[in-house]
Amino acid sequence: MAQIAPALRKAMFSAFVQQGIVLILAGMILDGGFILQICFAAFVAFWGGVALMLFRRAASPTKLCPISFFVMAGIWKLRGF
Repeated sequence: MAQIAPALRKAMFSAFVQQGIVLILAGMILDGGFILQICFAAFVAFWGGVALMLFRRAASPTKLCPISFFVMAGIWKLRGF
């Protein structure tokens, strides 16, 4: 696997810290863990997308990488899938 670009490494650390804080706060809500489950699902989905982008272009990311991810999802939705 290629080395992760330094700019991405800093952004990933910041995102991980922010999401950790949100997960801790969501865990403190007294609703039987429902909000925590939703936040955890979003956490897993976000880091799954990050892993996919890192797998495809870890060393030299472009500004087009995140945009193309959402454009392709829109194209598949228009096609009926």
